[in-house]
Amino acid sequence: MSANDGLRETAIWIYHALRIAEPIPLLRQALLALSMTRHGRVTGNLELIRRGQRTYGTALRLLRDALYDRVLTWNDETLASVRALVLYEFFESNSDNPTAWYRHLDGITSLASSPMEARGPERTSSSISRSVLEDIRYALMLKDVMLRKRSAFGRDDWIDLPWCGRAKPIEQQVYDQGFRIAAILERSDLVVQSPTTGHQGLRPAIDLLQTCNDLRPQMDDLFRHTFKPFLQAKSADWTRSLFDKTPDSIALTPADINQLTLVVNLWSCMLLMAWIADALRDRLLDALDAGRIVTKDDVAHAKDLCEVSSSYTNQCALTDLALAILQYFPLCVGPGASELAVNRMLFPLTCILWQFRYSESHFRKATALMWQISEARNVKFAAPGYSVIALIPPIARDDGGLLSNAVDRLTRLRSILGRRRGHESTPRSTPSRGPA
Repeated sequence: MSANDGLRETAIWIYHALRIAEPIPLLRQALLALSMTRHGRVTGNLELIRRGQRTYGTALRLLRDALYDRVLTWNDETLASVRALVLYEFFESNSDNPTAWYRHLDGITSLASSPMEARGPERTSSSISRSVLEDIRYALMLKDVMLRKRSAFGRDDWIDLPWCGRAKPIEQQVYDQGFRIAAILERSDLVVQSPTTGHQGLRPAIDLLQTCNDLRPQMDDLFRHTFKPFLQAKSADWTRSLFDKTPDSIALTPADINQLTLVVNLWSCMLLMAWIADALRDRLLDALDAGRIVTKDDVAHAKDLCEVSSSYTNQCALTDLALAILQYFPLCVGPGASELAVNRMLFPLTCILWQFRYSESHFRKATALMWQISEARNVKFAAPGYSVIALIPPIARDDGGLLSNAVDRLTRLRSILGRRRGHESTPRSTPSRGPA
């Protein structure tokens, strides 16, 4: 992969938008709002910030009008305008709790998806429209996972058609896995509601575990052929342990951070799917032990599915994945990481907090990383508790009170963060290692 891969998602649509000789008023106002507020924030120019905010209001009114105009709705410049407004919302968001952050995520994804859905996947293959889609797909995927429901963008036509006839970027292949897991989560909720007696009652669990077993090799191949060579090539440079207390001294390029962020999100998708598969496997094993699967062929099929899934759902495999995320996490949120990259680490953080709910030492390391995101990188909505609950498959939630114990620990940590925040009058100059 080239260094340009690290710039793909944040540069291409802007490149195309700025090359338009006479942009429509909506695009002009959207870009002005974004540029004025960002420059004002960087330079401390309050008047420029206010002008940018007023321009943003103008752009929103123009966008509302454009969405009722069939010609403008299908115009690539409208999509570029939407992306500029979404980026404005990202930078200007002041969400300070998980609920507010989720509402913000819902708002910006709705803003971005409305004109895209109106066009359809077959009309989203031009340079601008495809790059805008690529730029917002992570947020769309994350929303699907949190809602546990596949949106239109998780359908096969939206996954395939915009890239028909061209190579699909690696980051988009990673997001594909997230969309597929959202569909699996939706089906898992149906499994919970299905009876556990009789062949037909167990059929949803059998079919869904087959889906998980089919998807896992695709994830393994994506890692093996793309990310494993990258990590092996870099390991010679990163000679000391990444658990070192000074990971900031490791030299990382933007392309390095982009690749690490992608592989950590891929591992998180693997974890989430493995939890679902593990719960399905337990359900089928209980049915086999109780004799609720009666025909010879069905028994053989169920046993085969359980055996295959055991290779990636056992605790050693899950712990190895979570440790890998924990190992590389500090590099993904260090000083060289962009705000966009840091925000894309909230999903992996949620996953390792849940996986390490049984391990005190690893749980403390994960909460220290939460502290680093929340305080040192000023992502105030990285508070614990809410997102952990949202991502746990319902068929895996009943763990004899261990879930409530983990949430209690996270709630206590939130209280500690709040007290520390109240005692500190100035920002920290260096990243904190978190609560003791």
